[in-house]
Amino acid sequence: MRPRAIVALVVGAAVLHLGLTVAGASGWIGSSLATGVRFTTAWAIILILAGLASRRISGLQTDLRAQRDRHQASLTQIEQLAALNEMLLTLGRSTDVGLAFQSLAGRIGRLGPCDRIGLALLREGARRS
Repeated sequence: MRPRAIVALVVGAAVLHLGLTVAGASGWIGSSLATGVRFTTAWAIILILAGLASRRISGLQTDLRAQRDRHQASLTQIEQLAALNEMLLTLGRSTDVGLAFQSLAGRIGRLGPCDRIGLALLREGARRS
């Protein structure tokens, strides 16, 4: 429900209550009837507004969860890109292949959970045993 509709609902209830008060005071309807109608309409408005607020809060919670998940995914992706960038910088600066790969081992471990990192260098045309 739009905010204008909610304001119209509340203003309509206020006008109805004012009319019932005037009608009860001038004797057009009984005061107990006017009080009963005011009581009933007030609770109806309260329940309607509570239902609308509850629905809106549920929607906001869903949006917040989705935003949090997107944010976490972005953070994970940023961490992975930073690790890859460090690895490329290490490879680009190093002249010793052994030291470069030893330095890379620690950085590769940050890309994903692992217990052990191994590196196998194969020559072109070599057979695996």
